[in-house]
Amino acid sequence: IISGTVTDTSGAVLPGVVVTVTNQETGAVRSAVTTEAGVYRAPALEPGVYSVKAELQGFKGLQTQDIRVASGQEVT
Repeated sequence: IISGTVTDTSGAVLPGVVVTVTNQETGAVRSAVTTEAGVYRAPALEPGVYSVKAELQGFKGLQTQDIRVASGQEVT
């Protein structure tokens, strides 16, 4: 599981952000949209190395790479 909360530079939460989680080894993609509280969750991921990209119109996108997920692990 990869999960988190998306905020802007002032710390305000951002609902409606499209978060794309990609397995860097297999190319498998999972998408989620943040809730009203800015929270997203990508469950049931295979163990591996992932990148996470967050995009919302009107905001600069953000991408983080090399997130390692082990079996049964939740990474925030």
